[in-house]
Amino acid sequence: MPRQRPAEPLLRPARADDALCLSVLAMQVFLDTYATDGIRPALAREVLQGYSQASFAAALADPATRIVVAEIAEHLVGFAQLTLGARHALAPAGEPAELLRLYVQEPFTASGIGTRLLAHAEDMAAAAGATVLWLTPWVHNIRARAFYARRGYTDVGSTWFQFEGESHENRLVARTLPGFEFAPIASDADLTLLHGWLRRPHVAAWWGEAESIGDLRHDFIDEPGGTRGHIVHLNRRPLGFIQCYVVMGSGDGWWPDETDPGARGIDQFIAEPALLGQGVGSAMVRRFVDALFADPAVSVVQTDPRPDNARAIAAYRKAGFTPVGGVHTPDGLALLMRRRRDG
Repeated sequence: MPRQRPAEPLLRPARADDALCLSVLAMQVFLDTYATDGIRPALAREVLQGYSQASFAAALADPATRIVVAEIAEHLVGFAQLTLGARHALAPAGEPAELLRLYVQEPFTASGIGTRLLAHAEDMAAAAGATVLWLTPWVHNIRARAFYARRGYTDVGSTWFQFEGESHENRLVARTLPGFEFAPIASDADLTLLHGWLRRPHVAAWWGEAESIGDLRHDFIDEPGGTRGHIVHLNRRPLGFIQCYVVMGSGDGWWPDETDPGARGIDQFIAEPALLGQGVGSAMVRRFVDALFADPAVSVVQTDPRPDNARAIAAYRKAGFTPVGGVHTPDGLALLMRRRRDG
């Protein structure tokens, strides 16, 4: 009988009140993987100590830890846990992060949940500045090792996990993270992707009704004027949108008093809801603005979120922008924020 495909999971950041379920889920997956010959005292103690509710509560409070969970109908079915800055002698050169755990309940394996969790973990690591992600699967976990190999991870060498005087061989595997890339909108495929994103509820809430693909083509391909739109990729996967424009002379009632030819304006959004509130937006903006300042003609970069868009304002602050004050724009009241070249 064909295996029934599980419902599409919700990926979200772990909360403090997830510690209990994370603990039990981790114990279950660990034992399914490593206790195939039954339970013995040393293994039982390792599980109870290393996967306790208290240990997950401490991890969730640690600023170097990132945990994303997969949830179906309010039931946790998997999670990925990152440690930023974790180093290993075998890991390739670069700013590191460790994928400490990627656990999926057995009934939900081979359903794409693990792939989504891994992609999410890679994106969180890259957004935090990591250029290398590494992990140490058990040498006999053939399924896991094959999973990572198919996704571009290279086996670097042997390492050992030790507890209660026992040594167990692991393999260190690692992947270089490409990070952010900003591709100018140039094709119908780009326009179709952007149009779909603009219709997503969390985007439409701030951007309003989506323009037609024809209007988007006019804005970004046929007659872009001083505005350039970009599809943002993170680790070679489409992540969101960012546009840049020359502020002075932008027209249609926008910034009529601007006299600085070096001023640029930006607007952006993250397309994947699960990546909101993870520092990805601020990292994306910082990288893009740094690239703008590579042009010596650019003196200042500004943006104008709505005053009630607390998440966007926080992201821009984190990316180095400073509030200037409230302004009236053709779209209504906005908070003008700027980042100068020396900011």
